[in-house]
Amino acid sequence: MSVDTVGQAIAAAAAVVAVASALSAAAAVRRLRTHRDNRPMSALNCPTPTCTAQRRPGQYLCWDCWDALPGPARRALSRRDDLAIARLQLLHRQLADGVPPHEIEVDL
Repeated sequence: MSVDTVGQAIAAAAAVVAVASALSAAAAVRRLRTHRDNRPMSALNCPTPTCTAQRRPGQYLCWDCWDALPGPARRALSRRDDLAIARLQLLHRQLADGVPPHEIEVDL
C-alpha cells in the first residue's frame, strides 16, 4: 500500500465521519425545535400555543397576541434593563402553562 492510497483512505473515512455526525446533529436539532403539537419551531413562530401567526424578528409575540396583553405587561416587557430576560421567561412560562395573553401578568 502506498502513502497516497493510505492518505486517500484516511480522507475518505474522515469525510464519512463528518457527514454522519452532521446528519445526526441535524436530526437532534430538528427534534429540539418542535412545539408540543409537533409543528416546527422557528424563530418567527408566535410562542403562544394556540396561535399560528408569525412574528417579526425582535418581537416577543405576533401583533394580535401582543395587543391582547394587558397594558402593564406590555410596558414591563418593553423595558430594556437587567431584568428583561427574566420578564421574557415569565411571559413564556405563563404561555406554556396555558394562560391566555389577556390574563398574563409580568410583575418584575
